[in-house]
Amino acid sequence: MRTPLRIAVLALASLTMAACDKSDSSSSTPAGGSGSSVNNAVNNAAGAASNAAKDAGAAVSNAASSAADTAKQKLQAVTDAISQKKYDVADSTLKEVESIKSSLPQAMQDQVTSLRTQLDAAKASAK
Repeated sequence: MRTPLRIAVLALASLTMAACDKSDSSSSTPAGGSGSSVNNAVNNAAGAASNAAKDAGAAVSNAASSAADTAKQKLQAVTDAISQKKYDVADSTLKEVESIKSSLPQAMQDQVTSLRTQLDAAKASAK
C-alpha cells in the first residue's frame, strides 16, 4: 500500500541527483540559469510525491472502510447463527472476523469479543 509513496520518493531523489549532476557538469553556466530548472524539477517531484501520498492515503481509507463493512456483515451473520443455534457456522464466521480484529474500530473489536463470549456460553449450555 505504500508503493506509490516509495515510487514518488525515489523519483524525487532521482530528479534531485540528476539536477545536481547537471549543475556540477555545467560549471560555466551562470548560477541563475540552472537553478531555475533545478527548482522546477524539485517542485514537480514534490508535487508528484504529494499526490502519491494522497492517493495512498485514500486507498488505505477505502480498504479500511471496506474491511469494516465486511466485518459488520459477518458479525450480523454470527448473531443470526447464534440465535438459530447454528454454532458451527457462527464459530467459523466469527473466526474470520477475529483474524482481522486488530484492524477494526474499537467498537467492532468489542462486539467481536462480546459475540465470542455469547457463542462460547451458548455452546456450553447446549451440551
